[in-house]
Amino acid sequence: MESSRGNGFDIHVPSRMPLSPGRNTDASGKQTDRLGGRVRSLARLLNPWTSHSPVSYYYAIPPCWLCPGKRIPFALYGRSLSGEMVHLLPPHRVYNPVGDGHDRETEPSRVFIRKDSAPDLISYLDSNLDEVVDHPHMDAAGKAEVFYYLAYRRLEAVYRSPGRLVLTDVKQIIALMIEQIITCPETLQQVYELAQKNAGRIAEHPRSTILHSLNVGILSTFFVTTVLAHLPRGIAEEIALAYFFHNIGMMLLPRDVVNHRGDLNDRAWSLIRQHPRWGVEIMGRRYPLTPEMGGIIGGHHERLDGTGYPGALTSHDLHFFVKTCAVMDTLHALISRRSYRGPLPLAEALREVRHRIPQGYDPRIFSQIIRVFREYRLF
Repeated sequence: MESSRGNGFDIHVPSRMPLSPGRNTDASGKQTDRLGGRVRSLARLLNPWTSHSPVSYYYAIPPCWLCPGKRIPFALYGRSLSGEMVHLLPPHRVYNPVGDGHDRETEPSRVFIRKDSAPDLISYLDSNLDEVVDHPHMDAAGKAEVFYYLAYRRLEAVYRSPGRLVLTDVKQIIALMIEQIITCPETLQQVYELAQKNAGRIAEHPRSTILHSLNVGILSTFFVTTVLAHLPRGIAEEIALAYFFHNIGMMLLPRDVVNHRGDLNDRAWSLIRQHPRWGVEIMGRRYPLTPEMGGIIGGHHERLDGTGYPGALTSHDLHFFVKTCAVMDTLHALISRRSYRGPLPLAEALREVRHRIPQGYDPRIFSQIIRVFREYRLF
């Protein structure tokens, strides 16, 4: 891919952006140290009652997950004052809050479904994602959980079957995510907390690879669309697609290579170094990749001093979008659990990345990532 210097694409990078090589000057931004925020568990998506009462056979769900006027494939239950479960709505009936004894202004805090209806619930949420997220009673944490879980579900389906690559569902998630970045940054704060919390939970490939790709996609897209506020939506969505699929080439690696716990032999290293090229081939056969998209997928392991792979490219050969992915990819890998080590704390991971500057990573990109994360209270 051409350098971003003079390749024509820099017309989309405002002069205030200090990170695109060769064209822009440093700019100061408001920096704050507002830290905090609650960490929500992904398990809240399906919150089981664990008591020994009949309620333990049910999942509690918020009514804002239910779309008025649409048919629901599972039965709904409520809890009486005595603690017994009562039937509210049979399966395959149209949900009508008013007809069920409440309206959208006075909805109960939860309704229940049977545990064996959980797959139907997930499919229902997936099919009605836009309307569920747009529900007036859905707070930022609730939006984040539904978005994050379903984004993983859709990404997993594509990663596990790259030969049948269908990107429509993932592109809808990306469009929704960018819309939330623009209109509701609080939702992305909650998504980031989920991403950070879940990074250290899964060690084995392919689930760890899919989760890593999801989280890097979210973080990179959030950063790019924040610092490039005037980036056209169509371009932002294409770049985000590349971030989400930057690691899809890993799916062609033998599982024993990815999950190996000791030192890698020459054969294993030679295979691993090919996964960026494989990713470009997989995506390129099914999607018209722009040079920037191909650069992200094929160049996320390149380093500024030419020591990366697979092309040993140097700083002037790497676009801002590629350099961003390289930093986010490494940072998230460090805070993630691996088969051969545990996750690093975020502060230690940040120090590790900083020690590899400027040989490996662009110092201005790293400093701006820290600024944006602090400004939006992401750590």
